[in-house]
Amino acid sequence: MLGLVMMMTDSKVSAGGTFFLDDLRGILMQQKALWRSLQSTFEIWPAGSATRIGWADNHNLAGTRHGPYSLMAKPKGARGPFVYEIEIETRTKFFDSSGKVVDPSEATTIKEEITAFKIRPLDRTEYFTPTKE
Repeated sequence: MLGLVMMMTDSKVSAGGTFFLDDLRGILMQQKALWRSLQSTFEIWPAGSATRIGWADNHNLAGTRHGPYSLMAKPKGARGPFVYEIEIETRTKFFDSSGKVVDPSEATTIKEEITAFKIRPLDRTEYFTPTKE
């Protein structure tokens, strides 16, 4: 089973950005059984936050999101706020146009590998309640 260990990326980028769960479909299929198990246990909010590559860090990849990815969750069928955070840790590698691993500032593409899923109960002050439209 996949370890629940925090892995750090060597990326210099640190700006935050929002993503939609559908954006992670390909990455999540790396750990399909575990992801499906989480989906069967938790109601997972369909948007979250991730690291975003900034324009000053890399013009080619500006706006691209990469792990860690953070999602809000609550037990299936539970009423009330989302009381857990699911963090999807990834190992991010940066490549140039020839496929060579390079410094993030020189990259034209990235590839990610899931290294861990972390589930953390939120402090009451961190609970997430979606606003109704």
